This record gives sequence, structure tokens and C-alpha cells, in this order.
Amino acid sequence: MMIGEFDYEDHFVAKGTWFDLYYILPNLIFVVFVLLASILLHNLMIAMTINETDKIYKKADIITAERQIYPIIMGEQVGKM
Repeated sequence: MMIGEFDYEDHFVAKGTWFDLYYILPNLIFVVFVLLASILLHNLMIAMTINETDKIYKKADIITAERQIYPIIMGEQVGKM
């Protein structure tokens, strides 16, 4: 999906011989770049997700406490009536 914009024929169809360094080198650099860029982007997305996990746990603790306290408060209000 990340590399779907590149057409196979534009980059990998033989325009020269396989022994031509000027033909092999750009294709090799392109393939290495695409592989490394996709790995790097995935690692960054995972790191951002892990970084946000602490904030989610803290918010979940607050919500849990609110849900436990709310019935107690409502019960005290009913008792005062």
C-alpha cells in the first residue's frame, strides 16, 4: 500500500543489460530505500502507540474511579431525602 504508486515497468523492466552498473545500482538503491523506509515508518507508528498507552491507562483509572464513586454519591443523596 505504501509503495503502490510506483509502476513496475517504469523501474524494473530491463533498459540495459544486467551487467550494466548504471542499471543495477539505481534499482538496488530504490529497493533498499523502500524496504528501510517502510520498516522505519512502522517502527515510528509502534513507538507512538506505546507512548500513548500510559495516557490511556491513566484516563482509564480516572474513569473507573468515577464509575465506582458515582453510585455511592447517588446513594447518599437518596438517603438525605
